[in-house]
Amino acid sequence: LEEILLFPRFMRRNPKLQQQFLAATFTPFRFNAIVCQEFILLLIVLGLSMYFESFDIYITVIIAYIYHVIGHVIQSIYIPGVFSGIVTAGYCTYQIYDVVSANCMLLGYSFVTLLIIFVNIAVSFKMLQRIQKNV
Repeated sequence: LEEILLFPRFMRRNPKLQQQFLAATFTPFRFNAIVCQEFILLLIVLGLSMYFESFDIYITVIIAYIYHVIGHVIQSIYIPGVFSGIVTAGYCTYQIYDVVSANCMLLGYSFVTLLIIFVNIAVSFKMLQRIQKNV
């Protein structure tokens, strides 16, 4: 599914164009910078949740993370190596089950959170692409 969303039909037919697109967009630096930035945002949300003693937003982030891991599980048909994601998503699910059971709206809000995360990643890629062009 991700491959279909990332590559329009003309790109799927042209492997050379695919390779150029991937080489220009998905560099190790960009990937690591985005992962680091997402982790820092997670820590900020956790810190704010602790400060305000309300973990609803943090829990929606964790639920969105579980959706992300489910995507990797689906990808594992093609890309092996998602064991750590399965383990951590299982652990997160176990830890927040009671909270989510008491407030099912968190599941709905987690989809909004997931959308925000996707937008953040897309914006991060664009910004890092511009930064690397200038360096």
